[in-house]
Amino acid sequence: MKIIVIIAIALMVISGVAFGVMKSMELGPFAVERLEGSIDESAQIQATYISLDPLTVNVISGNKIITTLRISVQLDVRGDDKAEFVYANLPKISSYLLQDMHAFLPRIISSKDKSLDVFLLKKRLKLATDRLFPKEQIHNVLIQSIDVIQ
Repeated sequence: MKIIVIIAIALMVISGVAFGVMKSMELGPFAVERLEGSIDESAQIQATYISLDPLTVNVISGNKIITTLRISVQLDVRGDDKAEFVYANLPKISSYLLQDMHAFLPRIISSKDKSLDVFLLKKRLKLATDRLFPKEQIHNVLIQSIDVIQ
């Protein structure tokens, strides 16, 4: 009886290792289909980068200003028609991002060392632009620089 249990456990270990190897090497049922000739549609469309005026945000906590940040942002827009739409709405976009940053930045700046998570800020800016224009008018939001103003 012990031999049967040992053989069953050994088979389970061997099959687990085999599945792990197949998954890591993408073999068998874990194989990824790669099409050499297909090109993504978004790669064919020319990207246009639109620079916004720097957003100057006073970060307020309690009754005092913790710091003042100047955030330089570029918008990645795909397609000429979308670029024209974004150029026409630049004041609206700047205003909305500024309002969102006034509400959001005090929550993500660490109170101990005053550090800022740039990746989280980038995701929030993208979320804000998607909320403003839900039809994927703005492909991506790029943060160029963040300056602390004394």
